[in-house]
Amino acid sequence: TSRIAYSNKTREYLHNRADKTLEKLGEENNPDYVKMAVSILLKYTDADRFLRNKYRHIFDYPQLWEEQPEALLKLLLESKYIRVHEFAVTRLRNCDKFLASINIDTIIKLINQSYEVTQQLGLELALKKYDSSKPNKSLILCFANFPYKRIRKQAHKWIEEKRNYFLEDSSFIAGLVTSSQSHTRQFASRFLR
Repeated sequence: TSRIAYSNKTREYLHNRADKTLEKLGEENNPDYVKMAVSILLKYTDADRFLRNKYRHIFDYPQLWEEQPEALLKLLLESKYIRVHEFAVTRLRNCDKFLASINIDTIIKLINQSYEVTQQLGLELALKKYDSSKPNKSLILCFANFPYKRIRKQAHKWIEEKRNYFLEDSSFIAGLVTSSQSHTRQFASRFLR
């Protein structure tokens, strides 16, 4: 007969032990708290509804999280759990200097996440970083392919403002013409006339 190698009791014990360790690290202001919490959080998805019940201290100690904003960014880029995205965006909003340092490629990754809270943060950062004297074509294509019409309209406005600059780039034009968004394909058709 086979025996269960990992019972529910064992799982519960390990969760409780990890939660106590998190609490201890947090109380000691130990930066390892964030490392441990990130490794736990990245294992959960939207299908796991009861994370808060298993790890009572996983979202505690905001000062420790805000001292390591790169860990919050990692959660936004890798997590598949809405509660984690909501938490990380809330904490990151208190890290202005770090937010200002995020590059355009990373901002595009934030915009392309599945969670609206993370997309919104990415869009806000993109609007702050946009440089009309040197438009970033990848960012504009990201906006042009975004599901929300107002964001696509912003991309179309930027493209029209620098018409000749964009017309010189055939791969950019191909990106517009083959857009997943019909609104952008229609814009491309008018733009090329």
